[in-house]
Amino acid sequence: MNMHMMTEASSSTMDMASSTSMASSTASSTSDSMDMDTMHRYFTTAYNGYPVLFKGLKAKNGGEVFGIFLLVFFVAVFTKFLEFARSYMEQKVWVSPVDRHLYTDSESDGKNLVTESTGQIARVSVSGSIPSMLVRNAIRLILIFLPEMFGFALMLVAMSFTLVYFFAVVSGLTVGKFIFERLGSRLHMVPIPTLAHHG
Repeated sequence: MNMHMMTEASSSTMDMASSTSMASSTASSTSDSMDMDTMHRYFTTAYNGYPVLFKGLKAKNGGEVFGIFLLVFFVAVFTKFLEFARSYMEQKVWVSPVDRHLYTDSESDGKNLVTESTGQIARVSVSGSIPSMLVRNAIRLILIFLPEMFGFALMLVAMSFTLVYFFAVVSGLTVGKFIFERLGSRLHMVPIPTLAHHG
């Protein structure tokens, strides 16, 4: 008799656990379906509770959305600064002292770094010891990696299809490009093309 009651209790417990697991799975799939349904597929002004790149980065009022706008804007400007920093290091810091004075006016395409012998753009680095070259190449790698990483992150932000964040990306890249291209022009620098064309 006791054995029969224990068997029934065990069976009842297993049924409850199974039904709870199924309910949890159903709720999870419903939640995923709702998340897919709330994803923006076209430009919209809606931003309330919509995550930007990270799950916890979302705005619930005008102040918060303005804060995210400024964050995205300054990340975009910083991305352009990193590209400028790479050009500056290559053309002003790591060129040989002999070639540094060879920035001159070109009749065809503005101010370029030219060599006296060939008249072509020079990107000659100062030769040095192996440790210094390793450090220099590590810095080069970082200055290539970071703009690429931020560039793709900004692309994903723009693909949120939320207009305020889209314009944060575009305006930040525009202002950054304007500032650092003007600064590079004043320093007689030649722009170095980036690896990816996302900004």
